[in-house]
Amino acid sequence: MVSCKVGKADESIGVLARTEKDRAIKSSSVSARHVHMSQSLELYEQAYYATGGYWTGINVATLCTLLHKADQAKVVAIKVVQQCNELLSSESTRVDSETLYWIQATIGEAYLNLQEWNAAEDAYRRAAQVAGKRFGNLRSSQLHIGLLCDHFQQDPTWKKKWLPIPAVAIFTGHMLDAPDRIVRRFPLNLEPAVREAIDRWLDANDVQIGVSSAACGGDILFQEALIERGSESHIILPFREELFLRTSVSHA
Repeated sequence: MVSCKVGKADESIGVLARTEKDRAIKSSSVSARHVHMSQSLELYEQAYYATGGYWTGINVATLCTLLHKADQAKVVAIKVVQQCNELLSSESTRVDSETLYWIQATIGEAYLNLQEWNAAEDAYRRAAQVAGKRFGNLRSSQLHIGLLCDHFQQDPTWKKKWLPIPAVAIFTGHMLDAPDRIVRRFPLNLEPAVREAIDRWLDANDVQIGVSSAACGGDILFQEALIERGSESHIILPFREELFLRTSVSHA
């Protein structure tokens, strides 16, 4: 189940179809899930058989698989793989990196429908190489890998192995003790130990994106650790910079 730039008619039907699909995924009732999934399939079929777009085609294939219409799913999946490979091999076809991602992800999903696990992995790993920082695309594809793995009773961790998304850490910690603090909480001599603990945790969890404030003490140690390991650093101040510096930084 993928997205790409499409015509207005395809896009309108696709929005309705995707809405029904989302309702199916979120439904806790087996009967309601079946109803919404069937309605989604009907809409995607309408768009696919009218225009032949690969993005509607892969949705048809996957929904057929989930609805136990294996023969139809295989026929459409094979056509989708052929169509996407023709797009990739055509000298007249120039696509941007996002479209290339969806083409490769579509091939991967088609191979999952065909239960060709190694071919699916190869296609998804190629998709991951061009995904860049479009983590929303990766998350969408992960969701669909999960649905098919669950249906076929395959390894649910494939989605994270094939399309890894960087770990994000949100940090909050104590400030260094102010000189007039009576009860010691974070004295300066603990700074090396805290930094070492932060480094160990970031390494253990392979954090590549971090968010925190920038108060003296834990926040700054966290931000320094991110920068030194080459991770992406984001700072959010809770109020105006000059007031923040006066209340949360300057005493250290």
